[in-house]
Amino acid sequence: MKNLLNNSIFTNNISNFRDISFDSSNNEYLIDENYSIHSNSAINFDDVMKEHVRSFGITDKSLKSVDSMIFSEKLNKIFFIEFKNGKIEVPETSQSRNHQRRRINRLNIEIAKLKLELIRTKVKDSITACCEIFSKNPDFFRENCYFILVYNEDKNSCIIPDSLDNPGFTSLLQSFSQISQTRFHNFGMDVLEKLCVDEVRTFTPKEFEDFIINYS
Repeated sequence: MKNLLNNSIFTNNISNFRDISFDSSNNEYLIDENYSIHSNSAINFDDVMKEHVRSFGITDKSLKSVDSMIFSEKLNKIFFIEFKNGKIEVPETSQSRNHQRRRINRLNIEIAKLKLELIRTKVKDSITACCEIFSKNPDFFRENCYFILVYNEDKNSCIIPDSLDNPGFTSLLQSFSQISQTRFHNFGMDVLEKLCVDEVRTFTPKEFEDFIINYS
């Protein structure tokens, strides 16, 4: 399966985790020099998507894309990777008696939901492009690909699991997850599992580093 990534559209767009994880809005790298994997080679999938859609003579903004793609030798899987340095969690519903505060809170909730939906759209559009590039049908990606979301834990402190709006319950579930050694999904990304990809993982930068060291 690794030879699928030998296509020039991928080999011409090789970068590294540090550069791909750059957040231009805040002038920060999510995977900076503090992480041993910062210089690991990875495909810049944003550039792949631009090249792909240009081949059809259409605007490079027509489809959304994840940030990166790599191949895991150990798992024999393709990883689609999205780096999110900003705040993406859905805020708790405000219990304030102030009408203006409640209105702003509702607006912030809707904005957060749109951000999460955009991430899911990026995955689906990336797979659509790869169906064409690989000459594969969607079942291939459901069986052979992971989606990994890497987020900034300092900016997302009250993570909502799978649309459950209860941080206390989140903490409890995470504890059970660690005890049972089962995976735990955040940000409602699990809807993509089996629909678009084989598995979904959500990691802090440190967790991502450990995962890449062990499984890339």
